Amino acid sequence: HTRYWRDWSSDVCSSDLPNRPGRGEIFLSSTYRDLHRQRSVAEKLIGKAGMRLVDEPRRGTAPVIPRAMMLLEIDRADAYVGILGWRYGSRDPATGLAYTELEYSHAVGQGKPILIMLADAEASFSAADLDTDAEAFTRIRAFRERVCEAHEVVRFGNDAQLQAGLRRGLDAFEL
Repeated sequence: HTRYWRDWSSDVCSSDLPNRPGRGEIFLSSTYRDLHRQRSVAEKLIGKAGMRLVDEPRRGTAPVIPRAMMLLEIDRADAYVGILGWRYGSRDPATGLAYTELEYSHAVGQGKPILIMLADAEASFSAADLDTDAEAFTRIRAFRERVCEAHEVVRFGNDAQLQAGLRRGLDAFEL
């Protein structure tokens, strides 16, 4: 059973699961090309919060890891943080899903606490950061809608909003 909390005025969500181990390991999911700056901000804040990225030992060694390894990293994590923009991203050849959607679905299936950071209409992206392919755009819109239906999300339009929402969300994880 998943319970959602809401203890401040902005929209943030996490599942509060009893008897979780408290290692404070976070699986951070995002596309890279469009969200590398936001991902860097999140990585720093996760470290400042005394938490650790699950994939830190291999960070920077491989651009894409095998799906089985990625799923094991999610299994090992205490919580999932997803940053979603307007790009569907690279797809897993076996499922056709974007890696970000595959990661999210696996984390939900494992009952992980979830924090979703969602770029809003105010967020600034270059044209190269947006999906222009009709199928990819349809998929990212559907994925964003799916996430919004399942969770309250933190919407951000700039780095300050991302930092504030992420800080509150990480504090609420209680890992």
